[in-house]
Amino acid sequence: MTICLNTVDEAGKHRKLADMKQDFFSHFPSLEDIPHGVKVCFKGEPTANKALNLFLIQLAPYGIEPEVRTILPRGDENLWLCLNDIVNTVNEDYAGTRATLILDLVSTSEKMRRNAHGAVRTLAETSKAFAQFPAVRNDGKVVLSFRDGYPVDAGKLRQLFPPEQFAVEFTSPEPVLALVDYSALGQAGYFRYHSAILEDGEEDNQVVNE
Repeated sequence: MTICLNTVDEAGKHRKLADMKQDFFSHFPSLEDIPHGVKVCFKGEPTANKALNLFLIQLAPYGIEPEVRTILPRGDENLWLCLNDIVNTVNEDYAGTRATLILDLVSTSEKMRRNAHGAVRTLAETSKAFAQFPAVRNDGKVVLSFRDGYPVDAGKLRQLFPPEQFAVEFTSPEPVLALVDYSALGQAGYFRYHSAILEDGEEDNQVVNE
């Protein structure tokens, strides 16, 4: 089961911790009915919501497995602090699970990244920041997410993001092979991550959208 929660309300304001928790718990008759391993994703740019990390900490005892996905927006001055907090929470409260942080990079081409997401942090900036973070120690690692049909330079990727700390995913099942060389990524040492939450909103069991 996968539950997708909004981090902003209809007016575009950041949702409060109590509201997000209420939405999550509303899917179950009681706390005892929450199955272990519920996948949780977030709509909107979750790193902009200061309540997100508290939500992760307070929901950890219920055995959820969150996937926090960010486009790395340039305008957020607290971005690196927020991501560092999320990595620490994943390590401390979600050890042994598939909870993870996903960086929606689109491509290794900075021009294509800007075309897709607007003003974002560069790969070099991101690499420098994550070099100061602790490595994610659970099964998920930190995931570098790329889009089908967009070029990915395996050599550039390895220079910036060591495969010991990062995995890769593609947001559709079969990338255009002329642009994405799986063998090069494999030879560079990258583990291919399979998100439980697919881009089209479907999942093997059930997806609940708020």
